[in-house]
Amino acid sequence: MMAFFQIIKSELLKLINIMTLGLLVLFLLFTVIDYLIFMRDLEEYAIKYSEERFIVSINIGLSLLYLQIFLLYISSTILGKEKRLKTMNLLYGDYKSRMKINLSKVVTGVVICTLFSFISVLSGWIAFHFNHILIDWKDVVYSFVIIDSIYILYSLVVLSLSFLLMSFNFGQIASFFVNFFLIIILGQLITGSINAGELANGGVVAQYFVFYQLYNGFSYLHYSLSEYIQFLLMCLIILSYSLYRLEKIDIQ
Repeated sequence: MMAFFQIIKSELLKLINIMTLGLLVLFLLFTVIDYLIFMRDLEEYAIKYSEERFIVSINIGLSLLYLQIFLLYISSTILGKEKRLKTMNLLYGDYKSRMKINLSKVVTGVVICTLFSFISVLSGWIAFHFNHILIDWKDVVYSFVIIDSIYILYSLVVLSLSFLLMSFNFGQIASFFVNFFLIIILGQLITGSINAGELANGGVVAQYFVFYQLYNGFSYLHYSLSEYIQFLLMCLIILSYSLYRLEKIDIQ
């Protein structure tokens, strides 16, 4: 068990580099932009909070879209970096179980999501508190649980797809762009077409195209119970198959 946590610690340290730090700075910049929008609509937020429970976070615009892309990058980097640097075989040779290493990378993705959930809720609480909107601690906890579950679900789906692509010899960059196209590009195109009334069967597309559901749910910080179950089953199937392939094949 201690060895497993040591692997996770090592994976987290690998992600600390100039590229990742630069992306974090951009995330904070977009968070500031969303805060300025929050300030513009402050009175509306205050009224809404007094009438109903809602998510305590200011990451609801540019920073939320950026976070989707950032998680795509992280999901591709966690395993893809080893392949790009040709250290995959060396890494697998250092430990007895490939499965343990791959699962530790999945857990690393979950830890990163939890960190961003904490940042999102903390920034929201600071923004509300600074503008004299009193937030009950129960709502803070509720917001953290909801946001963290959404971030983790999204990340698990993207991670499972990335692992699947890696098992078929896709590289880090190729894996990122495939996920980016399926989730972000198609998600925005379908959303725009539905809003413009250009898709006659927009409701059918929204109901059955899972990547649109993944994108749309993250954008509104809301997944239905059926979507949670659907995505978790999807992750379980894809990730199990991907880990099986990575356990058996030789990766050059």
